[in-house]
Amino acid sequence: RALWSTVQARLRATGATAIVATKTTEEAEALCSRLAILSREGRLSTVGTAQETRARYGGGHELRAKLRRPTSAEVFQTVGALRDVQAMARLLASASSALAGA
Repeated sequence: RALWSTVQARLRATGATAIVATKTTEEAEALCSRLAILSREGRLSTVGTAQETRARYGGGHELRAKLRRPTSAEVFQTVGALRDVQAMARLLASASSALAGA
């Protein structure tokens, strides 16, 4: 957010325009007075203020997923991978502590 403040101050001071590519609405609203949304095909879906964009697309999103029960082998594979991640996290924490004490 400190970067956002710096960019905003610079834009205001110079009167410049910036094009920002982001995937977060929060960042777009913080940095931009007008937003443009590109479709996957690279076409402009909308151009307007954050308020106009929210009014047009602010209904939320719907995700539908059809899940299947995992097999025992898949469960054991996932648990094994998690153990590997936990072991790596412990190793990194130990190394980090050692470096901090050095």
